[in-house]
Amino acid sequence: MELVCGPIRPVDVEGEIPFVCSLVANGKSTLIGVMYGVGCRIDQLWQEFKIPTTKLEEWISDGIFRGIYTPGSSDIYISDGDRLKVRLCHESDIHIHTINPAVVSQCVTRWLEMGYRIHRGRVSGGKGWKEVWSVEDAISALNDQPT
Repeated sequence: MELVCGPIRPVDVEGEIPFVCSLVANGKSTLIGVMYGVGCRIDQLWQEFKIPTTKLEEWISDGIFRGIYTPGSSDIYISDGDRLKVRLCHESDIHIHTINPAVVSQCVTRWLEMGYRIHRGRVSGGKGWKEVWSVEDAISALNDQPT
C-alpha cells in the first residue's frame, strides 16, 4: 500500500526526516538503498547506492548542507527491500510504500496528530487515492492488497 502525507510545508518535510529515518531503522537491514531524484543538484540522479542504515539521517543532512537535496523541492528515495520504500517528494509530500501494519500505524498516528492530510492509493481493484481518517481505515486497506 502507498500512504502519502501532504502536501506539507518544506520545513515540515525536513522536520519529518528523523521520523522517516526511525521507520527505516526499525527494520533488520544493515544496508539500505538510497537515490537522488527530481530536483537534486548532482550528476548521479536515479542511481541507487547502498549506505549503512545507521547513516541515513546523516546522509540526508549532508545532502541538504551541500545543496544537493532541498526538502519539499527535490526527491530522495529510500529502500529497505520489500519491507519499506520512502520518497521525500519534490511536491512537498512524503510517500510510504509498505504492507507492514506497524509502519502504517506509526505513520498514520503521527501524521494525523500533526494535522497532515493522508491519502492511500493503489488498493486492489481501485484507482486514485482515498483520504485516510484513522489508523483503522489505513490498516483495513492492507486487506485489499493483491497477493
